[in-house]
Amino acid sequence: MTEEIEIRESAFGRNYDAGTKMLKFPYPVIIVAAFLFLGFLTHRWHPLWMLFLTVPAYYQYAAALRRKTQKGYLLTLPVIPLSVIVFLALGFTLHLWKFAWIVFILDIVYYWYIAANVRNTEG
Repeated sequence: MTEEIEIRESAFGRNYDAGTKMLKFPYPVIIVAAFLFLGFLTHRWHPLWMLFLTVPAYYQYAAALRRKTQKGYLLTLPVIPLSVIVFLALGFTLHLWKFAWIVFILDIVYYWYIAANVRNTEG
């Protein structure tokens, strides 16, 4: 029994209990508080709304930590929400709308590579 716990906690350098704790943490409440505090402080509501895009990425990462296999972990990582954040950040800050869409091509390459080259083994 203790061997299972040791393997479970150290599989692929991840901590399954951390994923469980992250899922219980009220992250959206913290984001709303940060949005309101920074919004009233700086009056920059437009770029601050992008904080809300981190909520699905946070919970998807927490769910990825709880996966038992390396392939499941890599396929559950929040690649698409992070790509949307990068796309919007490049567009709004550097006005690179013409080239920022390439980030979404990298999503396809990432998922293809993981599906084709990572074995579905337990940690």
